[in-house]
Amino acid sequence: MTRTSAAPEAPASAGGAPQASGIAVVVEGVTKTYETRDGTVEAVRDVSFRVPPGHVASLVGPSGCGKSTVLKMIAGLVSYDRGAVEVGGAPAAAGRRDCGIMLQSAVLLPWRSVWDNVMLPIEVLGLDKEQGRERARALLELVGLSGFENKHPWELSGGMQQRASLARLLVFEPRILLMDEPFAALDEFTRERLDGELLRLQERFHRTLVYVTHNIAEAVTISDTVVVMTPRPGEVVDIVQVDLPRPRSLDVATTPAGLTFVNRIRSSLDA
Repeated sequence: MTRTSAAPEAPASAGGAPQASGIAVVVEGVTKTYETRDGTVEAVRDVSFRVPPGHVASLVGPSGCGKSTVLKMIAGLVSYDRGAVEVGGAPAAAGRRDCGIMLQSAVLLPWRSVWDNVMLPIEVLGLDKEQGRERARALLELVGLSGFENKHPWELSGGMQQRASLARLLVFEPRILLMDEPFAALDEFTRERLDGELLRLQERFHRTLVYVTHNIAEAVTISDTVVVMTPRPGEVVDIVQVDLPRPRSLDVATTPAGLTFVNRIRSSLDA
């Protein structure tokens, strides 16, 4: 049986200013099947959850449960058979300026410098170049890449490439960020450092974030809501509201309060 709880009210942002009202992301009763050489494969079944503006929601579940499929539905990159997906009050669609996606690999263009890679969305979307340059400079400093603007991706470590990818995601100021295990391929030290930077960026910019991860502690650390999914076909077995105070430290999931949420999520996965 699916155990869910209503999405909480949007939290106050830094300085006490309230977040915008409404729901940023709505996934309602979504089912997706694929036709393969061996027959029909049901990837996800009747998946539903909501993400208020300024909240972080993580999708957690075993490999192959459809987490990435759901994320790509939100991005408008994958269709679905039944249900509905809305982003910012409109049906999900690819190419939206208010929604950006970051994948497991950095996907930087090797022939372009770090600076030119970060500026790419400004060029593609036809945005103001001077404002874009100002944001790019500030973001590269924020993610620790000042001085590396003229380097090419092949001259950077994996962690630095992901930082550049994160700056590229933020430079055109999408209100909704979609991240598909962006740090999964990195070593634990680098992953924790980037999780820390992600926490810091979220506390500063208060974007709506939907984040796919296999890591329960990571989900508890960064999230307001954790959507727990079953093995294929992926269904929502639990929706956990992580009401730990912000700002959070990277060890919050190991505290007694954090472990309560870690254990609940693990129990839902094992059920």
